[in-house]
This record gives sequence, C-alpha cells and structure tokens, in this order.
Amino acid sequence: MENWCSFANSIWFGGSKPIRIGDILGDSLSGVLENLVLHFSNLSYGGNRVEVINYLGCVLSAIWHQRNELFINNVPVNPLVALARVEKEFLELQKASHFSRGDQIIETQPNSGSVVGEEAFLSTNSLARHILFTDASWVGGETGIAAISVDIAAGNWFVKSQRLQAQSALEGEFRAIFLAMSWAIDQGWREAIILSD
Repeated sequence: MENWCSFANSIWFGGSKPIRIGDILGDSLSGVLENLVLHFSNLSYGGNRVEVINYLGCVLSAIWHQRNELFINNVPVNPLVALARVEKEFLELQKASHFSRGDQIIETQPNSGSVVGEEAFLSTNSLARHILFTDASWVGGETGIAAISVDIAAGNWFVKSQRLQAQSALEGEFRAIFLAMSWAIDQGWREAIILSD
C-alpha cells in the first residue's frame, strides 16, 4: 500500500469498510487480494467474506473509473465522488444478494411512476445464481473488455478479459456483454444477471 497514490489510499481507507492490508504479501494486486481472503476471520468491523469481496470490487471499480476519467477525459480525480460511487454500488450489490437468499417483498411501480400498495414476491427459484459484471475501455480503435462472474451461492468469482479492435466505445461495451453472454452459455447456465455500465 505504500506505493499507492494518495487518491487510491483515500478511497481504500476512507470508506465504510477500511481494511488494513500492510502485512498482506503478494506479487500483484490479484496476489494481495487472494492472500487477503485467507485473513477474513479477523475483520475488525465483523463483516463476512462475500461482503468484503464485494466491497473491494466496488473500491477497485471506483479507482478504475476515476483513472479513466482523468486519462481519457482529463477530469480531475475527486475522492468524495469516488467514495459515494463505492457506497452506492456496494449497496446495490447488497440488495442483489438479499434477493438471492429467499422470498422478498417489494413494491411495484406502474408505468405512471406512482408507487402502488400491492406487493410482489420474488423467490430464489426466479433469481439467477450467477451475476456477471462487464466493462470496456476504448481508445483509438482498440478496446479492452472484461467480464467478472460471481457465483452468489458459493461466493466464488472469476475474470475473463480480452483486447480487441473496435470502432467505438459502444461497440466495446457490446463486445463485453457478448463475452459475458458467451461465457454463461459455455458454462451451461440457464439464468444469469448481467450488469453493465
């Protein structure tokens, strides 16, 4: 962590789940995160493994998006905006994981936009076990695409990435979604949730 920039440090330690990792060794960020998983029994705030992995993913996503905004669009980094993004995305993931744990009561909204008093029930049978996150970056005809698969039931995650030629950023995003869909089909998953920006 001593080699991280002050922005990354402020995002890492400024959030609702700061984790001290100075003693965690690794040759790369992936290695550090893998070794961190081994130390989850000593979390100071009492969180669980899945929660921490989800939170770390949100932190790394916010750092990556701010980096892209700076290098591609010349927008100065803003730690407060990044922290707000981390907390928002983490809350969305928490809600998604609660829906996968059993029957939930939700309010429905008709097309007019007003909330109706009726309740809809979602059962675990109607929700997917696998969530795939996609993203792409595009510069000058080249796109880097990635898909992250999270198995909600087992708490496992896997990554696929590629570098391709693309005519636009939109094509890159579509190719990332296609990568995720192809991955789900190859794995034989009949249902999956794909989240993309």
